[in-house]
Amino acid sequence: MNCIWEPFEDEYKCKNCGFTVPRNTIKKTCSNFRSGTPKDIPSISQRMINFGKAGFKHIMTGGKHCTPEQKRERYEICTSNKCGLFKAYGTGGVCAHDDCGCFIRSNGKFLDKLSWADSKCPVDMWGPISTENDENGV
Repeated sequence: MNCIWEPFEDEYKCKNCGFTVPRNTIKKTCSNFRSGTPKDIPSISQRMINFGKAGFKHIMTGGKHCTPEQKRERYEICTSNKCGLFKAYGTGGVCAHDDCGCFIRSNGKFLDKLSWADSKCPVDMWGPISTENDENGV
């Protein structure tokens, strides 16, 4: 079972198990969730196809990246789990939508759709960013 995180004072609290973590801490899975890949996310092959399509689009639209603040906003929207698709996994989480399946991490930049200005959430929780700022880096 995956945690369903909701804000609780200065922490996040799981609706399933009651476990709390500080807001700046990577969220963990419920105590009754076995380690490993969550069962209700797209298969690895489907996730690779989805990421390949998004990566191709990202390259074709110029490879622009969000600012760190814009990425943080997207990350907070995903981890708030208002859509119910955030699944705790590894050092962050995974989107369980069939058209996504991407990692949701606070770090990372180049292989991370949260950082790509042209990417969008499959359920429209956040969308592409039109920006003159190019945070591509080296």
